[in-house]
Formats: sequence, C-alpha cells, structure tokens
Amino acid sequence: MVERFHRQLKAALYAHALNNELWSVALSFVLLGIRTSLKVDIGHSPAELVFGTTLRLPGEFVADGPPSTPCTPHDFAFQLKETMANLHPVPPCHAKSPRTFVSQDLLQCTHVFVRTDAVRKALQPQYEGPFEVLRRTRKTVTIKRNGKRDHVSIDRVKPAYLFDPMDIPVNSTPISTPSSQPQTSKTISFQQ
Repeated sequence: MVERFHRQLKAALYAHALNNELWSVALSFVLLGIRTSLKVDIGHSPAELVFGTTLRLPGEFVADGPPSTPCTPHDFAFQLKETMANLHPVPPCHAKSPRTFVSQDLLQCTHVFVRTDAVRKALQPQYEGPFEVLRRTRKTVTIKRNGKRDHVSIDRVKPAYLFDPMDIPVNSTPISTPSSQPQTSKTISFQQ
C-alpha cells in the first residue's frame, strides 16, 4: 500500500517537473491533490475520511519560519489559482487481476500436477504429482494426496498426461532392440 502511494506521489511530482517546476514547490500542491481527490469506489476523499469534512486551506501551505523568498498573500493566492486552474481530474484506474491460463484438458483429465509455490532448492521440481482428481469446481480441484482429500486452486494445477498401456494397438511393430551380436571394436594407439 505504501509502495502504491509512493508510485502515485512520484508520478505526480514527475508531471510537475515536466513544467520546469521545482519538486519542493510542487509538493504541497501534489499532496493537496492526493488528499482531496475523490476515490470513486468509496465515494469520499482521504481528507474526508480523516477529518470528516473537505479541506479548505491545508496547514501545509503556511510555514512556521520566514520564507526564503518574500511572498505576499496576493502573490500566493494568484499562484494557487493558477495552479488549480491547470489541474485536470484523472479518473481512477481499477487494477484488474491478470487472467491465468487454464488448460481445456483440465476439464476431463483424471490426474493433475500441483505447482509448489514455496521457495525451491536448486534442481527441485516445480510441480508435484501426479494426483488423482476427485472433484472439480470453477475455482478449485479436489485431489487425493497421500490418501487424504486436498482442495487446490485451479491456478496451481496442470493436467497430467499419463501413459495408458491399453492405448497401444495390438498389431503394432515392436521397437527394434540392439542386437545381441558383439560389436567390432577398433584399437587406437598413441605414439609416445
């Protein structure tokens, strides 16, 4: 959540930097914009959630010490109006979860492999199995693992294509095996 806020803050500051504006000057306006922007999904701004009302004049604009460059209230109001006139609301984008690939063979397969999501050692297989499928739903697969029923997310499984000896035709030609005759060997000698 903090990283998402930093990403939003960085993007807003970068947009102000394109206008040759110092980030330190733009920071107060950027924070004002973030705090007062309406979140469509909840219907309120962060400032309304914290303070119970909208912000009128945030305290971040008033410095405790003397400013480095003298700024009259008239100049400050002019800069604020100009900055606010240049702001345009941006509609919020909703994060969509990426669709995962689900094989069509998963609907008819009898066995599946299950992906191990834990940190693996070198050369450790990524999938365990095959496990027998007992039941399927839209989001989960119930498998038989070590004699017990286990519910696994469909995103973690892939179909297992098992060899069935009954699928081999009876009149098939057998695969040739190496002959039992000894092979001729050649002797190689090296000069010293």
